[in-house]
Amino acid sequence: MRSVTVRISAAEFSATMTAIGEWLDTNRYKPTRYKYDHDEDTVLLTVDFPAVVEADAFAMHFDGVHRSSSRAHLKFDPGRAA
Repeated sequence: MRSVTVRISAAEFSATMTAIGEWLDTNRYKPTRYKYDHDEDTVLLTVDFPAVVEADAFAMHFDGVHRSSSRAHLKFDPGRAA
């Protein structure tokens, strides 16, 4: 399983989720799980993919952190909201 975590500002959550859904449909990617956590102004969305190529593409497109079972690759500045 390959997981990607994307940081989304709470104000942009709905629009970003719509964009994510459209992107997944366009690319015919089928995530295996969605999980989110939030605080006052930020939502952390984690999406699991069955294939590394899907996770890499998603992380690159949505400026996310890609994690596989063996190591993590930083793709965004964790101090910055999306």
